Amino acid sequence: KAVRIPKLNPKGVPRPLALAEVAVMGRAACWDPTKTCGDGTDLQFLPLRNNLVRRYAQAKQSTTCHRGSAYKAIDSKSSGFWRDQTISHTCNGFDEYWQALFAKTGIVDYVDIYNRLDDGTSVFLSDTVVELLDYSAGQLVVVDYKAEIQDSTNTDRYHLVFNHVRAAGIRIRKR
Repeated sequence: KAVRIPKLNPKGVPRPLALAEVAVMGRAACWDPTKTCGDGTDLQFLPLRNNLVRRYAQAKQSTTCHRGSAYKAIDSKSSGFWRDQTISHTCNGFDEYWQALFAKTGIVDYVDIYNRLDDGTSVFLSDTVVELLDYSAGQLVVVDYKAEIQDSTNTDRYHLVFNHVRAAGIRIRKR
């Protein structure tokens, strides 16, 4: 079932969204009964936890500035420094977002978000909402969210627990 999120009004100065790495840890769906996934009639989930966005997710973002493509947030490199060329980066704005759809539906246990750490840039993750997405009647809807990242100044990693939420994707958006 979909979760309704109250409309958040933008305040202050428009800022970009910059992400060093996003790891969505959980169990991926498996439809193949030869891989110990059951009889193949129902959606089954693999018993081992893995990163649902690491290899086959489709990443996109609202805008791209400074060659910081959306894929850089799921390239398995968590360095928070721009010189390492592994940070996704949107342009300045109020409604900036980053999103990844998983290759297969999964059960999400937690999300780790690694922040940009260059001088003065750790604030770019401030005022964001982390949303888990799934399909309902063919539409992508929010099924759970965490509105916990308020002031990200000098914070290198956020660990957000979701406790076994079925999802097909993740979105991190400025509010």
